[in-house]
Amino acid sequence: MILVVLLYHGLQERRGIKHLREHGKGSKIRLLHLHPVAAERISAARSHYHG
Repeated sequence: MILVVLLYHGLQERRGIKHLREHGKGSKIRLLHLHPVAAERISAARSHYHG
């Protein structure tokens, strides 16, 4: 369930690179870069389920 929320709310693009934004301990923000194939599949799934 946490991964689903992270993928839905945390998927962002910055300077043409897709990544997940994650809030860690101490309110630190981490940017986790996605492999291009993973980013495409996540985007396709989001489009499929959310029109």
